[in-house]
Amino acid sequence: LLKTVVERGTGSETPSDGAKVAIELKSMSTGANASATTADGPVELVIGDDAGGEGLRRVLMSMTRSEVVRVRMHPSLARPPIVAPSDSPDTLIEIELRLVSFEQQRALDQLSPRELIEHVGRLKNAANAAYAAGDEKESACTQYERAQRVLRLVVEDDLTAAEVSSWRGIQLSRINSRPAYPPALCGAARLG
Repeated sequence: LLKTVVERGTGSETPSDGAKVAIELKSMSTGANASATTADGPVELVIGDDAGGEGLRRVLMSMTRSEVVRVRMHPSLARPPIVAPSDSPDTLIEIELRLVSFEQQRALDQLSPRELIEHVGRLKNAANAAYAAGDEKESACTQYERAQRVLRLVVEDDLTAAEVSSWRGIQLSRINSRPAYPPALCGAARLG
């Protein structure tokens, strides 16, 4: 993954996981079959929901508002619907994008236990989708490990009865979903 700044952005704030971003995207692939979604206006997505893949997520989290960058990435870091990897696994994808705007989610330490549980659920769903798509190491492990770290922030004493039930449901799903998530896949830190 190589990012080159074409035009500096404004301010110093960068989006983090969970931020809603609007980007303008254009493909300039070195491979004949790679493509990018181009639209008349900005494309909106949530960082961390696996749209565009891990490569796009990393790039967006390092950008400021209005920044324009050119990015070269391996196809394994690209995901539809924003960036579709080429047929050749060795052909690098090159894109140019501009971060139009973003709406930052509150920091994890500022979320209520209920909001943390909802966030973990979204991360787990994204990880399950990545795993089902066959993206075992790159995206699935990243999502599962991120969800596991967030899950540790939930303190059962601060939860209502309904939230405890939901939290225990997520904990139980760690056991129930093991067949869909091989233990050796990402090591000890895993969610399900």
